[in-house]
Amino acid sequence: MTLVDQPVVIALWWIALALTVLVIVPVAVWLLHRARKAATDIRVFTADTLEAARGIAGHTSAIGALDATIEAAGPLIEKADAIEDATAELERVLQSRSA
Repeated sequence: MTLVDQPVVIALWWIALALTVLVIVPVAVWLLHRARKAATDIRVFTADTLEAARGIAGHTSAIGALDATIEAAGPLIEKADAIEDATAELERVLQSRSA
């Protein structure tokens, strides 16, 4: 009589097989389903993030033009200050003549 022929071994074998089929396989399938759902969610969130990043990049593309505007504003501010000074002087002269 071999070890496989003993009824206890055969019963343990069937119990292990039933446990595998009824518990381990469903748990593995459930875990795989969760992993697949997580991967799908990551793909969706990544697509949303990419779309938002493209929008942000589009809105910040004018920063270079703003830098150029700031550089051009320096001489303009100097000229505006000179015009303001000349206008104030003209106003002072006109007020002194009218008085």
